Amino acid sequence: MKFKNIIQILIFLSAGYLGSAQAISVGFSQDTKQVNLGDSVSLELIFDIDQESFGGTFQVNYDMNILDNPVFEFSSDADLTGSGIQTGLSMFESPMPGKLEVSFGTLSFSQGVLGAGVLGYLTFDTVSEGVAMLGLGDVLGGFTDFNSFSLQSVDYRGAEVAVVSSVPLPASVWLLTSAFGLLLTRKKKNYSH
Repeated sequence: MKFKNIIQILIFLSAGYLGSAQAISVGFSQDTKQVNLGDSVSLELIFDIDQESFGGTFQVNYDMNILDNPVFEFSSDADLTGSGIQTGLSMFESPMPGKLEVSFGTLSFSQGVLGAGVLGYLTFDTVSEGVAMLGLGDVLGGFTDFNSFSLQSVDYRGAEVAVVSSVPLPASVWLLTSAFGLLLTRKKKNYSH
């Protein structure tokens, strides 16, 4: 086999791999979010499917020591049906703590899921300070191609939630407060003489 033929085959295979690797993307619209302890935090889950799919199930992993009581709400029916997603989809807590499973797809045999948009909103209560990583991954075999019934690769994008006791004041405010305090103490010393 000639070197040129080997290069062409490698280019063809890598182009096919890259095309299939980007078929589906599911993740959070923000990489990081900061919230005060005691407040709820809501994150937007988005999808982008450019190769028709039956859909599938994915898992959200979260730190129960920092975030708890997850609630997932799908976007409105109108937003999802435009992409072929059927209503009445499911969200349930996994039997394993700190895991949540979300399913979406189509029940139609004439139209698969295709398009991009907001899948829904995931809300947690904050229970302690710290940084919680939210990871996503396949469950039950992942996603299935609508035409070939083969498994589809999914690019998952997780997020990070930083829970703090309160939002810190900027350094300039601290400096200004210190300067006023210093002036007041100097003024008191002048009156005491």
